[in-house]
Amino acid sequence: MVEAYCLISVRPGTSSEIFERVKELDNAISVEAVTGSYDIVAKIKAESLEVLTETVFSEIRGIKGVTSTSTLTVVDLE
Repeated sequence: MVEAYCLISVRPGTSSEIFERVKELDNAISVEAVTGSYDIVAKIKAESLEVLTETVFSEIRGIKGVTSTSTLTVVDLE
């Protein structure tokens, strides 16, 4: 399994709609609205790096109103 945090920026006035769309994604295990440089943070859990990439590039970036994303992959330090 691969886990990552996807930091999402959206066009003004679209946060609520995009928040709800991201919550509906199968691989999104938590979604939070935040303040600062990004508008939404989604924790993604996927079976593989390929599935994670598909989730971010096609599903999240494919939502109308998403202007940019930054993905932080979780690593195991133990």
